[in-house]
Amino acid sequence: MIKNIFTLIVGLVLFLTNGSAQYYLEDMEASNPATTTFDNTQYVSSSNGLTWKLNQCRYSTKGGHNIDGKSVLLKAGEGNVESPVISGGVRKISFQQFRGWSDPDVRTFSLIVSDIDNHQQFTYPFTREEGASTVEEFTVSNLSISGNFSLKIVNTSTSVVIAIDNIKWLPAETYYEGVENISDVNTGYHNAAYVGEDGLTWNYEKGRSAIAANVTPISGNNGLMLNTGWGNILSGVLVDGISELHFSARQAWVSKDNDRNLKVRIWDETMTTKLFEQDLIYKGVVNTGTIQTQKFDLTGLDIKGKCRIRILNVTSTGGSEILIDDIIWKSNPNSTAIADVLDEVQKAKIYMKDQYIVVEQDGYEDGQVSVYSLAGELVLKTKICMGGNNIPFTEKGLFIVNLQNGKNNQSVKIVAK
Repeated sequence: MIKNIFTLIVGLVLFLTNGSAQYYLEDMEASNPATTTFDNTQYVSSSNGLTWKLNQCRYSTKGGHNIDGKSVLLKAGEGNVESPVISGGVRKISFQQFRGWSDPDVRTFSLIVSDIDNHQQFTYPFTREEGASTVEEFTVSNLSISGNFSLKIVNTSTSVVIAIDNIKWLPAETYYEGVENISDVNTGYHNAAYVGEDGLTWNYEKGRSAIAANVTPISGNNGLMLNTGWGNILSGVLVDGISELHFSARQAWVSKDNDRNLKVRIWDETMTTKLFEQDLIYKGVVNTGTIQTQKFDLTGLDIKGKCRIRILNVTSTGGSEILIDDIIWKSNPNSTAIADVLDEVQKAKIYMKDQYIVVEQDGYEDGQVSVYSLAGELVLKTKICMGGNNIPFTEKGLFIVNLQNGKNNQSVKIVAK
């Protein structure tokens, strides 16, 4: 699969782990648009539980118009897929696109990401050249939205439909390595390196491609098999530490049903100081009855600064290979300065009382309050004074109140009843 990376410099349910570091997916399988005409509808996702909107979309029962199972077709010039407001921030978004119909025309489409709390919107335009007939994945990375956000994919083509599927997003400070880019040349177990997600270089010893060995990956299109006798995978340098680590493992061959002994080590940048070590056991068929994918979750690590992850197969029994995939970690940046700022901002109190928005900002300058709907529409803007303020507000529902007073820029949610 070709991947098209669009990196943003300004300032990110299907769970692949049981911890809080997650990779989310919308696979369109629960979508319900019409099959013969474009219409507007909404549905509750079977993969993430969110309610998605489809505007001027349809579904084709012909397999050749779809990407992976059920896909959604977007009408030329206006069709779009829209998420609800999502919490947890976002660092990276990707989605798959296909031409839908066989028309050879140029396809244009955009990803629109809205930072709800800061009332900002970012648009990323993409183009598929004339005649492009393959599925392609498009990615926007290095987003730095820490609060609520929403996303929309719009077909801006003038005359042709597009198909959209498998929308994925990573929350703020969360990283994912799908082991997709290792060489699938069947050279047996060997030592090599490859460039993975986000440009991070990974090294492995006594490893090989799952596809090259005719072993079904755990997810995606590939995976890494580690041989017995300390076969391992080592990350490049992680610059912001690590607070959580999650990965999936599965027995590679059916001939060896014993347990596998795994080990996780986290080293400093120069590989001279071991910062963390944990022994893990993958339960083989001898204990489970069937070959199973098992997920390992390491939380509360609190490792700061530059470090590297190493996952090892230390099983001594020959032939006890293990398949490794879906490595997910959450960074652990030094947050002292941020905490100081938040403590200062929280001195301004904003809340709803009767039919008034109450703003208490003792010790602050005069400022301005703006009230927005969750869709980003400005509902009210007014100036306020230092001290206590009661702002009449008769609207009903959930709103975002933004306070700016020359020193702070603070946003909070309120419920107006």
